[in-house]
Amino acid sequence: MCAHLMANLAGSSSQIDLPDAKPFGDIQSAVEEAIESFDRAQHAEASERSAQNDLGRKTEELQRMTAQVQDATVRRERLAKAEEVLRGIKQDYSLEDATRDALASIREQVSYIFGRIHSPS
Repeated sequence: MCAHLMANLAGSSSQIDLPDAKPFGDIQSAVEEAIESFDRAQHAEASERSAQNDLGRKTEELQRMTAQVQDATVRRERLAKAEEVLRGIKQDYSLEDATRDALASIREQVSYIFGRIHSPS
Protein backbone atom coordinates (compact mmCIF):
# COMPACT_ATOMS: atom_id res chain seq x y z
CA MET A 1 0.00 0.00 0.00
CA CYS A 2 2.84 2.36 0.87
CA ALA A 3 4.51 1.73 -2.52
CA HIS A 4 1.27 2.54 -4.31
CA LEU A 5 0.93 5.75 -2.33
CA MET A 6 4.53 6.69 -2.99
CA ALA A 7 3.93 6.22 -6.73
CA ASN A 8 0.90 8.50 -6.55
CA LEU A 9 2.92 11.03 -4.56
CA ALA A 10 5.70 10.96 -7.12
CA GLY A 11 3.20 11.79 -9.86
CA SER A 12 1.76 14.67 -7.90
CA SER A 13 5.00 15.98 -6.42
CA SER A 14 4.72 19.07 -8.57
CA GLN A 15 1.54 19.97 -6.65
CA ILE A 16 3.18 19.66 -3.22
CA ASP A 17 5.25 22.54 -1.97
CA LEU A 18 8.19 21.01 -0.09
CA PRO A 19 10.68 23.24 1.66
CA ASP A 20 14.26 22.56 0.60
CA ALA A 21 15.58 22.80 4.15
CA LYS A 22 13.37 20.05 5.56
CA PRO A 23 14.97 16.58 5.53
CA PHE A 24 13.28 13.93 3.41
CA GLY A 25 13.02 11.58 6.44
CA ASP A 26 10.86 14.12 8.28
CA ILE A 27 8.63 14.50 5.24
CA GLN A 28 8.38 10.72 4.85
CA SER A 29 7.46 10.37 8.55
CA ALA A 30 4.76 13.03 8.20
CA VAL A 31 3.36 11.29 5.12
CA GLU A 32 3.34 7.92 6.91
CA GLU A 33 1.55 9.49 9.89
CA ALA A 34 -0.98 10.99 7.52
CA ILE A 35 -1.51 7.58 5.90
CA GLU A 36 -1.94 5.93 9.30
CA SER A 37 -4.40 8.65 10.34
CA PHE A 38 -6.33 8.13 7.11
CA ASP A 39 -6.40 4.35 7.72
CA ARG A 40 -7.68 4.91 11.26
CA ALA A 41 -10.34 7.30 9.94
CA GLN A 42 -11.43 4.75 7.32
CA HIS A 43 -11.60 2.04 9.97
CA ALA A 44 -13.59 4.32 12.28
CA GLU A 45 -15.99 5.18 9.46
CA ALA A 46 -16.49 1.48 8.66
CA SER A 47 -17.07 0.74 12.36
CA GLU A 48 -19.57 3.58 12.56
CA ARG A 49 -21.42 2.30 9.49
CA SER A 50 -21.51 -1.20 10.97
CA ALA A 51 -22.76 0.18 14.30
CA GLN A 52 -25.51 2.13 12.50
CA ASN A 53 -26.59 -1.03 10.66
CA ASP A 54 -26.60 -2.98 13.92
CA LEU A 55 -28.60 -0.22 15.60
CA GLY A 56 -31.15 -0.29 12.76
CA ARG A 57 -31.52 -4.07 13.05
CA LYS A 58 -31.83 -3.90 16.84
CA THR A 59 -34.42 -1.12 16.57
CA GLU A 60 -36.51 -3.23 14.19
CA GLU A 61 -36.13 -6.23 16.49
CA LEU A 62 -37.18 -4.11 19.48
CA GLN A 63 -40.28 -2.95 17.61
CA ARG A 64 -41.19 -6.56 16.73
CA MET A 65 -40.64 -7.71 20.31
CA THR A 66 -42.67 -4.78 21.68
CA ALA A 67 -45.57 -5.74 19.40
CA GLN A 68 -45.29 -9.37 20.53
CA VAL A 69 -45.31 -8.33 24.19
CA GLN A 70 -48.38 -6.16 23.60
CA ASP A 71 -50.16 -9.04 21.84
CA ALA A 72 -49.22 -11.45 24.64
CA THR A 73 -50.46 -8.97 27.24
CA VAL A 74 -53.82 -8.65 25.48
CA ARG A 75 -54.10 -12.45 25.23
CA ARG A 76 -53.22 -12.84 28.91
CA GLU A 77 -55.87 -10.29 29.90
CA ARG A 78 -58.47 -12.10 27.78
CA LEU A 79 -57.51 -15.44 29.30
CA ALA A 80 -57.78 -13.98 32.81
CA LYS A 81 -61.29 -12.69 32.03
CA ALA A 82 -62.29 -16.06 30.56
CA GLU A 83 -60.92 -17.85 33.62
CA GLU A 84 -62.93 -15.56 35.89
CA VAL A 85 -66.13 -16.25 33.92
CA LEU A 86 -65.49 -20.00 33.94
CA ARG A 87 -64.85 -19.98 37.69
CA GLY A 88 -68.15 -18.18 38.18
CA ILE A 89 -69.97 -20.69 36.00
CA LYS A 90 -68.37 -23.59 37.86
CA GLN A 91 -69.27 -22.08 41.21
CA ASP A 92 -72.83 -21.09 40.29
CA TYR A 93 -73.75 -23.93 37.96
CA SER A 94 -71.64 -26.90 38.98
CA LEU A 95 -73.04 -30.39 38.39
CA GLU A 96 -72.18 -31.39 41.95
CA ASP A 97 -74.21 -28.54 43.41
CA ALA A 98 -77.11 -29.17 41.03
CA THR A 99 -77.08 -32.89 41.91
CA ARG A 100 -76.96 -32.13 45.64
CA ASP A 101 -79.88 -29.69 45.30
CA ALA A 102 -81.90 -32.20 43.24
CA LEU A 103 -81.26 -35.00 45.76
CA ALA A 104 -82.23 -32.74 48.66
CA SER A 105 -85.45 -31.84 46.89
CA ILE A 106 -86.21 -35.50 46.14
CA ARG A 107 -85.43 -36.42 49.77
CA GLU A 108 -87.87 -33.78 50.99
CA GLN A 109 -90.59 -35.04 48.66
CA VAL A 110 -89.99 -38.68 49.60
CA SER A 111 -90.05 -37.80 53.30
CA TYR A 112 -93.27 -35.90 52.78
CA ILE A 113 -94.87 -38.80 50.91
CA PHE A 114 -93.71 -41.41 53.48
CA GLY A 115 -94.91 -39.12 56.20
CA ARG A 116 -98.36 -38.96 54.61
CA ILE A 117 -98.50 -42.70 53.94
CA HIS A 118 -97.54 -43.71 57.45
CA SER A 119 -99.50 -41.12 59.35
CA PRO A 120 -102.96 -42.01 60.49
CA SER A 121 -105.61 -39.93 58.88
